[in-house]
Amino acid sequence: MKELEKLDKVVPVPDTTFYGAFYYNDEDINLCNDEETLKDEEESTYIRVTDKIINGVLYKEKVLDVTLKDGKHIKEETKKELPLKKGDMLIYVMYEGFVKTRTKLITIDEAVERLKLLKSPEKEN
Repeated sequence: MKELEKLDKVVPVPDTTFYGAFYYNDEDINLCNDEETLKDEEESTYIRVTDKIINGVLYKEKVLDVTLKDGKHIKEETKKELPLKKGDMLIYVMYEGFVKTRTKLITIDEAVERLKLLKSPEKEN
Protein backbone atom coordinates (compact mmCIF):
# COMPACT_ATOMS: atom_id res chain seq x y z
CA MET A 1 0.00 0.00 0.00
CA LYS A 2 1.25 3.48 -0.88
CA GLU A 3 2.17 5.80 2.01
CA LEU A 4 1.02 9.41 2.18
CA GLU A 5 4.08 11.54 1.59
CA LYS A 6 2.76 15.10 1.76
CA LEU A 7 -0.33 17.26 2.08
CA ASP A 8 -1.19 20.26 -0.07
CA LYS A 9 -1.51 23.57 1.76
CA VAL A 10 -5.01 25.01 1.45
CA VAL A 11 -6.89 27.93 2.97
CA PRO A 12 -10.56 28.93 2.93
CA VAL A 13 -11.62 30.75 -0.23
CA PRO A 14 -10.80 34.42 0.35
CA ASP A 15 -13.79 36.68 0.81
CA THR A 16 -13.74 39.00 -2.19
CA THR A 17 -16.50 41.28 -0.93
CA PHE A 18 -15.31 44.89 -1.04
CA TYR A 19 -16.32 47.43 1.57
CA GLY A 20 -15.89 51.16 1.53
CA ALA A 21 -13.80 52.22 4.53
CA PHE A 22 -13.88 55.55 6.35
CA TYR A 23 -11.27 56.44 8.99
CA TYR A 24 -12.55 58.78 11.69
CA ASN A 25 -10.39 61.91 11.94
CA ASP A 26 -11.99 63.83 14.87
CA GLU A 27 -14.22 65.90 12.55
CA ASP A 28 -18.02 66.08 12.47
CA ILE A 29 -19.43 64.63 9.25
CA ASN A 30 -22.64 63.40 7.63
CA LEU A 31 -21.70 59.92 6.45
CA CYS A 32 -24.88 58.79 4.72
CA ASN A 33 -28.55 59.49 4.23
CA ASP A 34 -29.67 56.49 2.20
CA GLU A 35 -33.28 55.82 1.25
CA GLU A 36 -34.62 53.04 -0.97
CA THR A 37 -37.89 51.29 -1.82
CA LEU A 38 -37.76 47.73 -3.15
CA LYS A 39 -40.76 45.83 -4.53
CA ASP A 40 -41.34 42.29 -5.76
CA GLU A 41 -44.26 39.83 -5.87
CA GLU A 42 -43.87 38.88 -2.19
CA GLU A 43 -43.23 42.18 -0.43
CA SER A 44 -42.60 45.90 -0.58
CA THR A 45 -39.67 47.20 1.46
CA TYR A 46 -38.83 50.77 2.44
CA ILE A 47 -35.50 51.44 4.14
CA ARG A 48 -33.81 54.64 5.32
CA VAL A 49 -30.43 54.78 7.01
CA THR A 50 -28.77 57.96 8.28
CA ASP A 51 -25.33 58.10 9.89
CA LYS A 52 -23.52 61.14 11.19
CA ILE A 53 -20.63 61.81 13.54
CA ILE A 54 -20.89 64.65 16.03
CA ASN A 55 -18.31 65.25 18.77
CA GLY A 56 -16.80 61.78 18.42
CA VAL A 57 -20.09 59.88 18.49
CA LEU A 58 -21.55 57.98 15.52
CA TYR A 59 -25.32 58.52 15.52
CA LYS A 60 -27.15 55.85 13.52
CA GLU A 61 -30.85 55.84 12.64
CA LYS A 62 -32.57 53.13 10.64
CA VAL A 63 -36.19 52.78 9.52
CA LEU A 64 -37.30 49.54 7.91
CA ASP A 65 -40.90 49.01 6.82
CA VAL A 66 -41.84 45.80 5.02
CA THR A 67 -45.35 45.14 3.69
CA LEU A 68 -45.91 41.47 2.99
CA LYS A 69 -48.10 40.09 0.22
CA ASP A 70 -50.85 39.29 2.75
CA GLY A 71 -50.86 42.90 4.01
CA LYS A 72 -48.97 42.27 7.24
CA HIS A 73 -46.24 44.73 8.25
CA ILE A 74 -42.80 44.37 9.70
CA LYS A 75 -41.56 47.65 11.12
CA GLU A 76 -38.19 48.40 12.68
CA GLU A 77 -36.94 51.74 13.95
CA THR A 78 -33.54 51.79 15.60
CA LYS A 79 -31.26 54.47 16.97
CA LYS A 80 -27.71 53.79 18.09
CA GLU A 81 -24.87 55.87 19.46
CA LEU A 82 -21.32 54.59 19.13
CA PRO A 83 -18.37 56.48 20.64
CA LEU A 84 -15.34 56.67 18.35
CA LYS A 85 -11.62 57.28 18.70
CA LYS A 86 -9.48 59.04 16.11
CA GLY A 87 -8.34 56.51 13.50
CA ASP A 88 -11.26 54.09 14.03
CA MET A 89 -12.26 52.41 10.78
CA LEU A 90 -15.91 52.27 9.80
CA ILE A 91 -17.07 50.21 6.85
CA TYR A 92 -20.13 50.83 4.71
CA VAL A 93 -22.59 47.93 4.54
CA MET A 94 -25.57 48.23 2.20
CA TYR A 95 -28.85 48.70 4.09
CA GLU A 96 -26.96 49.06 7.39
CA GLY A 97 -24.88 52.17 6.80
CA PHE A 98 -21.50 52.54 8.50
CA VAL A 99 -20.49 49.97 11.10
CA LYS A 100 -17.46 49.35 13.24
CA THR A 101 -16.38 45.79 12.60
CA ARG A 102 -14.55 43.45 14.94
CA THR A 103 -13.13 41.66 11.92
CA LYS A 104 -9.63 42.84 11.03
CA LEU A 105 -9.72 44.37 7.56
CA ILE A 106 -6.75 45.29 5.40
CA THR A 107 -6.32 46.95 2.02
CA ILE A 108 -6.51 44.90 -1.17
CA ASP A 109 -2.76 45.36 -1.80
CA GLU A 110 -1.93 44.09 1.70
CA ALA A 111 -4.19 41.05 1.18
CA VAL A 112 -2.53 40.20 -2.15
CA GLU A 113 0.94 40.35 -0.54
CA ARG A 114 -0.16 38.09 2.34
CA LEU A 115 -1.67 35.57 -0.06
CA LYS A 116 1.57 35.48 -2.09
CA LEU A 117 3.33 34.28 1.07
CA LEU A 118 0.98 31.28 1.17
CA LYS A 119 1.70 30.18 -2.40
CA SER A 120 2.09 26.40 -2.72
CA PRO A 121 5.07 24.92 -4.52
CA GLU A 122 4.48 24.09 -8.19
CA LYS A 123 2.70 20.76 -8.65
CA GLU A 124 4.13 18.08 -10.89
CA ASN A 125 1.90 16.89 -13.72
